[in-house]
Amino acid sequence: KRLKSAKAERSALEVELSRAEATATGAEQEARAARALVDMRRARHATEVKEAWQRIALAEGEAQEEVEAMDAHTQREASAAKQYLEDSEHALQEEARCAAMDRERRIAASRVRIAAAMRHAD
Repeated sequence: KRLKSAKAERSALEVELSRAEATATGAEQEARAARALVDMRRARHATEVKEAWQRIALAEGEAQEEVEAMDAHTQREASAAKQYLEDSEHALQEEARCAAMDRERRIAASRVRIAAAMRHAD
């Protein structure tokens, strides 16, 4: 009777051990699944961070290109304005030279008229 009782107890313990092993195996599977999920989330986060940095770098590059384009445009405008001022200065100098020559011609013509009038008066 003791032997039967020991066998029954052993059998019950084996069933309990089998259940515990199954539970442990299930827990291990859940832990592996959880680790895989964490790894997947980490990888996705790393990818998102990498993509965000790429977008930042692209935006910085585009901003730099825009600044360079604006700078080139400003330099072209400044160069055109400088050329306009130089051209205007030359035109004014030429106009002043022509006006001075015209004034000298008028003065010379007046002197000729005065001299002729003085000769005519004599």
